[in-house]
Amino acid sequence: MLTPKIINLLCEKAKTLCVNAQTNSANLGFNLITKYPRADLVVIDLKELRLAVHDKHSNIKTLVTKLAENFNCETIMVTRGQEGSLCYAREKGFFECPALTPHTVDKVGAGDAFFSYAAPCYGVGVEEGVLSFIGNAAGAIAVHIVGNREPVKYADFVKFVTRLLKN
Repeated sequence: MLTPKIINLLCEKAKTLCVNAQTNSANLGFNLITKYPRADLVVIDLKELRLAVHDKHSNIKTLVTKLAENFNCETIMVTRGQEGSLCYAREKGFFECPALTPHTVDKVGAGDAFFSYAAPCYGVGVEEGVLSFIGNAAGAIAVHIVGNREPVKYADFVKFVTRLLKN
């Protein structure tokens, strides 16, 4: 985990800061997105969002709005597994993108793949709706990789997106 000193340095120096703060059984409640004073892009799942705003029951858009109001962040992306993703941009509102595969072999690593493709695209100014599609495409490929044994390769990503766009 990153120390508070390192987090503050990143928040202070980063031109564009993209953050993915994951919660798992080893760090439950101790690795929340709220420990970062700012971020330009936040990518979390629904459970991580609920923990960050301390709300078990509200709908996802209410939760995202709460996080946006209390956190210095321009764009929030929430991964939702087979329901796709929800993106909120402070200036543009909400964007929804469906999941791009009907089948899941292993969901481990899908959020990492989503973030690893979406974050650099955000950094170069890709529009939020396209950003959601890119992240979901990477996640759709990742759920077919058992045990997170290999990354989502760029060539596989291009093939997958090309196939989707042709259909």
